[in-house]
Amino acid sequence: MKLRNLLLCLLLVPVGAVAQGGSGSTTISQVIVDSGYNVVMIVGTSPWSNPDGCAISNTVLLPTSNAMYKDLLAATLTAFASGKTVSFWIAGCTNSSWGTAPTVCSLPRTLRARSACRSRGRGA
Repeated sequence: MKLRNLLLCLLLVPVGAVAQGGSGSTTISQVIVDSGYNVVMIVGTSPWSNPDGCAISNTVLLPTSNAMYKDLLAATLTAFASGKTVSFWIAGCTNSSWGTAPTVCSLPRTLRARSACRSRGRGA
C-alpha cells in the first residue's frame, strides 16, 4: 500500500522537461536587443529548429544572463556582419516582446555546449 501511494505521488509531481539540440544552420537577417526581457533576438533568414514548440521559430533568443553571453554575442555579430551561416545549441523557450522563442545556450562545437544547456534546467 505504501509503495502504491509513493508511486502515485511521484506521478503527480510535475517534471520540467526541455528538449535540447542544434538549431540548424541559417544566415542571420537581424540582431535586436530586447532590453525589456534582457535578451538578444537573433532572427534567421529561415526558421531555426524548435524542439520545444516555442511560439516563434524564425528567432532564437540569447539571454544576457548566459555565462557565455559575450562570446556568443561576438560570434553572432561576426556571422551577421560577414553573411555567414551560424548554428547554436538550444534548449527550452524564453520570453521576449514578440513571444517565446528557442533559447541559445552555446555554440554546438564548444566543449561546454551540453553542460551549459543542462545547467540551465528548464525554459524561462
